[in-house]
Amino acid sequence: MALRLRHVRLLVPSKIGTISVRSLDFKTKLASDSYGLLKTKRDKCPQKFQKRLSCTENNFIDTKPMSSTAKSNDGKALPYEIIPGPPPLPVVGNMFIFSKFGEFPLQQFWDSMSRMRERYGAVVRVARVKPDLDMVWLFQPEDIRMLYKDEDTCPIRPPFDLLLTYRNTRPLLFTSPGLINGNGQEWKRLRLAIPSLLKLPSVAAYRERQASVSSALAETIKTYPALDTKSKFQSSQKNTVSLKSERPNLTSVETSSMFQKKQNVCGKSHDIPDVLQLLFRYTLEAVGVVALGRFQGCLSATNTNASKIIAANDDFLNSLGKSIFALPLYKVWPTHNYVKLRDAHDYISSVVEASFQDLESDFRDSPSKMKSEQPFVWALMTNESLSRQDRLLLLTEVFMGGIDATASTLAFCLYFLSRSPHWQEKLHREVRDIDGGTHNLQDLPVARGVLKESYRLRPSPSGVARVLQRDTVIGGYIVNKGVLVQGIPFLAARDPEQFANPDVFNPARWIRTDLPKKDGSYDPIPHPFQTPHPFAMLPFSHGVRMCPGRRLAEQELILALIQLSQSFVMEDLTQPTISGQHSTSSDPRAGSGKHHNFQETGIGQVLRLNMMPDSPIAIRFIERDD
Repeated sequence: MALRLRHVRLLVPSKIGTISVRSLDFKTKLASDSYGLLKTKRDKCPQKFQKRLSCTENNFIDTKPMSSTAKSNDGKALPYEIIPGPPPLPVVGNMFIFSKFGEFPLQQFWDSMSRMRERYGAVVRVARVKPDLDMVWLFQPEDIRMLYKDEDTCPIRPPFDLLLTYRNTRPLLFTSPGLINGNGQEWKRLRLAIPSLLKLPSVAAYRERQASVSSALAETIKTYPALDTKSKFQSSQKNTVSLKSERPNLTSVETSSMFQKKQNVCGKSHDIPDVLQLLFRYTLEAVGVVALGRFQGCLSATNTNASKIIAANDDFLNSLGKSIFALPLYKVWPTHNYVKLRDAHDYISSVVEASFQDLESDFRDSPSKMKSEQPFVWALMTNESLSRQDRLLLLTEVFMGGIDATASTLAFCLYFLSRSPHWQEKLHREVRDIDGGTHNLQDLPVARGVLKESYRLRPSPSGVARVLQRDTVIGGYIVNKGVLVQGIPFLAARDPEQFANPDVFNPARWIRTDLPKKDGSYDPIPHPFQTPHPFAMLPFSHGVRMCPGRRLAEQELILALIQLSQSFVMEDLTQPTISGQHSTSSDPRAGSGKHHNFQETGIGQVLRLNMMPDSPIAIRFIERDD
């Protein structure tokens, strides 16, 4: 009956009393409220509703999405209620719209966001995601800039209620929500306690030890079974990240042979079928140098503790991701998802607690030595405003936050390099004579270009989330206080207006000068340096809630690129998978982490709190002689 009443409203004459159906406010409300319901009915029974819907669209509804700078005729911002978006269903609203059964499943995040923008525009309202929660999604970098511009000194980020519930059950361990879940003055208090992670001198104090971890990574790769076969590089013209199903047709034997002649390789190769699992061990060891104050031997295949920590961290992130839009049944009884998070967090907390006791002993014995060797831990120990629980909590969050995202970013860097032989050559030329432990890691345009291009094509964060603290004008609309706003800069990173040939892996986008060659001449970059919108790519967020571990993560990434480029030539061995194969279906949801408007697919991404590869990345590492 409710659906029929909506249809009656839609087909009434053009005037009812003093309200004009063609007026902007009422017409747009009809577009957002009624058109979605009619379209759903049309999709279920197209013949029956085709004529009625066609009449409705032509005579009453402007179905084109509003632009990101929508304004009313008098130049004022438009009201919140007319922001385009999927209409909520009776009773349940849009509670299931992001589930695997919904219209925009979050696991296929990039697909869902692309379709949402195509259907509704650059500013989209999803009403009643929860009974008391609306969401607004932003896709234009300028609108995302406005979101940050309006921030207070304590921006509010939506907390993970599942994590809050768990930590409330451990009052002896946790007396604060932490940096991840905290907001307001409590978050600010903890954030002010970790400025050392943001300072170059503090990060540089760990460089030599983290360089030794990258050397251990290269030595670990050499322990994989050796294959005495010559490399046959898979490369495509223009370095396009090509469809995996098309790789045999895109392999350039001539390019591979020419590249081989320029490399001094011994022919001994090592195949790693899932490089991400090895890189988890690398990042675990590297961040442990900072958060635990010691080497753990994680790169040893016999280290079972490393495997347990990685598995626990995986369970923790998966549980948090699944809880975002799930019913909070864990508040009534311990659900399976809650138990997984509880056990994972308990285990990782016990690991950090054991190391923290050693750090406390080291601090008592020699504070000056800790200051020079462990500046981050020393800063926590000497901060009198922090309790012991605060220090333990901050070390735990830094430790857990430094494993997953850094490893996936490095995996994609290696994936793109393994498919781009000439960029491997440029990187090797840049770093072959560098000692990572003593170099300042700053004047490395190719290494940093590779890193930034990987951020652009396969970002680890899915976006930025803020709860508005006041009514704010964004994209020409007044967005109400208390609304959860999600900024998604990834789509802008694939926008030709921001990046020429956006589906091509081209680190030269980030290089401002020509590159020196071995003979002293210069190698001109293939594309001029371009300046995209500064908010078209935000791998570490922005503003006061920017990731505090950015410098540390980038140091680990650059050190790994240096060492692996010095030690190996890489080629891509990744095979097509069921979830990763290119689909000829017209359904844009086919595949994972890819969209039908993108020219490339390759390895895609799935959302697991962070964005992760949708299938294993397999790489052959061929030892160099030089």
